[in-house]
Parts: sequence; structure tokens; C-alpha cells
Amino acid sequence: MTKTNTKQPLDTKILVSSIQNIDMCAEQIKKGNIVAFATETVYGLGANALDAKAIKKIFEAKGRPSDNPLIVHVDSVEKIEQIAFVTEKAKRAVNAFMPGPLTIVLKKKPNVPDEVTAGLDTIAIRIPSHPVALQLIKSADCPIAAPSANISQSPSPTTAAHVHDDLSGKVQYILDGGSSDIGLESTVLDFSNEDKITLLREGGLPLEDLCVVLGPIRAFESAQDVEDGIEAPRCPGLKYKHYSPFTMVAVVEYKSDDVLIDRLKQLKKEQKKVLVLRLLKKGGKDFFIKLNSDKIVSFETVDEYAKSLFYEFREADKQEFDVILCQKAPAVGIGNSVNSRLEKAATC
Repeated sequence: MTKTNTKQPLDTKILVSSIQNIDMCAEQIKKGNIVAFATETVYGLGANALDAKAIKKIFEAKGRPSDNPLIVHVDSVEKIEQIAFVTEKAKRAVNAFMPGPLTIVLKKKPNVPDEVTAGLDTIAIRIPSHPVALQLIKSADCPIAAPSANISQSPSPTTAAHVHDDLSGKVQYILDGGSSDIGLESTVLDFSNEDKITLLREGGLPLEDLCVVLGPIRAFESAQDVEDGIEAPRCPGLKYKHYSPFTMVAVVEYKSDDVLIDRLKQLKKEQKKVLVLRLLKKGGKDFFIKLNSDKIVSFETVDEYAKSLFYEFREADKQEFDVILCQKAPAVGIGNSVNSRLEKAATC
């Protein structure tokens, strides 16, 4: 009789982020295991970035394609220099914006396994600002590769409960650091070509802030090339559909509320159960009280919208809405990052 090799589900525990628990999770990472933990952007699923076998556990737990590179988290500039060749312009970005929601792409050093970079000669690195993440990296004393701690292509987790929903049985420990402060993934800049700094992914750090320090930054314009396999993606979020709840997502432009109201009326005529996500207009009246809508979430600021977007996506799935009707944010600052997530998630 052939013996079947089946893995038993892990007993997943959400842990208070005490020093004792952080140190215990750091020991797990040293042993080649994976741990989920809080960052200021979204929750990450971490493993020792220099351990190829441990990295494979991340891909297995998430169901993530192996050609999708990971972001490596470190706790100092010196640690960046141990795994990458840091350019002068990249140093300016590090000094100005790290720790924080910025990831930089650099030429990697030979000690970095191909599993981390999907075989590319570049590596994506950031220094998180969340105290739990920083303490975990310090205690583990190694760079930690950590994509978002969710099932691949689903909305990124912004609470420990979200991680448990997606990865229960697949990861043993989740370090609870509260709700993510930013709620969107990091901004990614490619410094691998010093003459042409490129924005690969909009995120928690607005492009306008980066340009003040770094000067003009080229926007990534080869998305179709990536889809066609002509150019390999140098960071997450470029090649595959991301951030999508099971609920259908419809997106309308940020103009007057008339466009949003008309689309809502159309969906209600189709007898859809609709969740509306929108921004309050300054000085405007809230006409939605009079409309036959199932649930409306109105955000007073774009930062609030960014922080709550993935949370509301997940709530819509739990409450079995038919459609999430999302109004875009103004195309400035983190509003551009919100809009990029909405465009990636749109299904109708």
C-alpha cells in the first residue's frame, strides 16, 4: 500500500505582541518556519530571507505564483547593504523616508536566494516603521521576506483576524499589532537603473513627497509588457490581479455624486445588495440618506478611505453583498494609491 503524505493543519494562534511572544516568533523564523506579523502598511507573512526552504513555505501557504518576487524587511541601512548594492539616490530615499511605507528595488548580492527574487537580479527591500515588525526583525537577526499575509490575490489583511480568516491552519503564529495604520501596501521605487528611477507601485507614501527629495520619477508604463511576459515584474502587484474580494466591485470616477447616485439606482433596479464606499465632498450635502441603499460608508478623508478599503472589502464578503460600489478618490497623494487598488479590484 502506498503511504499518503498529507500535512496536518497547524493550530493557528493569535498572540499579543509582548516581547516574550515576539522573541518566540523570532526563534520560529530562525528555525525555518513562517510567522505572520503586523506592519504599518498591511500584515506580512514572514520567513528568513536567506533560507530558500523557508521562503518556499510562504509561497505554499499563500498559493502564490513562484514568479512573483517578495519584499524583504530589514531594520537598518546596514542590513540593506548586506543584501543589495545601494545607489546614491537610493541612499537619499532611505535617509528621507525609512523607516516607513517605502520599498526600494536594487541590484541584489549573491547571498540572496533566487526564491526571494523570482530569479531576478534585483531585490525589493524596505524598513518598516511598526514597532512589532522592527522588534521581530531585530530579534530574528536576519532579513525577513514578507508578502501580505493573505491568500494570493485577495484583499490584503489589515488586522490579525483577517490573517486568521485566510491562513488558519497554514501558519502557526500571528503577532497581533492592532489595525494597520496605513492600510495599503508600500510604495515601490526601482533604483536598479540609477539614471531612471521608476515608480513600480503606488502605495502608502505619496509620489509627490518622493519627488520633492528625488526629483522627477518615471511612472511605470510597461504593465502590458508584464502581462504578455515580455518584462518580468520586479515587485508584487504588477503581473497578477490583486486586492479582489469575492464580491463584485464596481468603480465610478470622483466627480459629482450624481454619477455615483445614477450607478447605485441602476444596481438597485437590478435588485442587487449594494455596499457603497465614497468620500464626503467638502461643503456638500449628504443626499444618500434618501436613497434605497443597503449600506453606505462615507469617509471624511482620503487617508481614512485608504486605511479602511481592504477592511470594507472583507466585510462585504462576510455580509454577502452582491456589489461594492466604490467612488474613486481625488487623483493626488495617497488618492492615487487608493484608485490603483480600486482599478485592480474592479470586476464590473
